[in-house]
Amino acid sequence: MANRIKITVMGNSYYISTDGNEARVREIEAKLNSQLEEIIDGRPNLSTMDAFVVLALNLMDDLSSGEESTDRMREQLTQYLEDAARARMELEEARRENDRLRRELEQLRAAGNTH
Repeated sequence: MANRIKITVMGNSYYISTDGNEARVREIEAKLNSQLEEIIDGRPNLSTMDAFVVLALNLMDDLSSGEESTDRMREQLTQYLEDAARARMELEEARRENDRLRRELEQLRAAGNTH
């Protein structure tokens, strides 16, 4: 069930509906206001709308960077999984070879005891 929560951004009130918890919404509200204040403090001639545009651009840049980072991590994880699979196959092959050599050694010892 969606919660209806009132938030205030730059002195304007908005009601949002969310399935998330209110504490998380409050964190987002505080962060949004803080970032907008920082933008306006750095560029006092900006209108509120321009501050929102700058914030949107900053957030899109952060999102894009995060997606690129996630893609790189996925690629690394895929490589690690491939390396692990290759290592498991090599280990299994080494175990089979070890078992084969052990059987061969036992056969040689058994053959040596019969003479």
